[in-house]
Amino acid sequence: MADGAYNRWDLGLKGLGAFGLLLTAFIGVLEYWATANQTIAFEKTKLDSEQRKLYFDKQLEYYLAVTDIVAKIATTSDKGERAKAVEQFDRFYFGSMVVLEDRGDSSSKSSGETAGKYTVDSNVEKHMIDVYRCIHGGCRDTQLQNESLALADACRFSLSVKWQGRIDNLQRGLNLKERLSIRQYLPPKHSDESSQ
Repeated sequence: MADGAYNRWDLGLKGLGAFGLLLTAFIGVLEYWATANQTIAFEKTKLDSEQRKLYFDKQLEYYLAVTDIVAKIATTSDKGERAKAVEQFDRFYFGSMVVLEDRGDSSSKSSGETAGKYTVDSNVEKHMIDVYRCIHGGCRDTQLQNESLALADACRFSLSVKWQGRIDNLQRGLNLKERLSIRQYLPPKHSDESSQ
């Protein structure tokens, strides 16, 4: 009889040990799955953020370059320097600015911002076209200077809208970290207050 009770205890303890091992393995797999999903989401957010930063940095670089060139065209009296600057502007106009400039078909109105002195939108494409027409249409220097200021203002608006978007994306990324915490994947703990 003692031998039968010993076998039952022995079998029960072995079964409890096997159950504990399976439970530990299940929890380990669950934690691995949660961590892997969290890592994938963080990597996607990081990649998206890095790509946006590269685009924003290149856009800033080109906006500064083109506004400097237009300002040079609008203010210089040296014909050779002006012709060289017009050639540089034309390269931007027909080339890289087409890729990077904010366009009229996007949401170009600045929301919540005070109107600029020279323009009220971030439609850089429109202002590039206006400058191009002014340069090649023989407009007066004062008109070209005003177009130059309007282009610079539109670039500033465009960058400020993009900057606000970057801040919003950063905020969403921080919220993503909170939402993807490991606690989300584990069942909530219930306190047994009714037994007290």
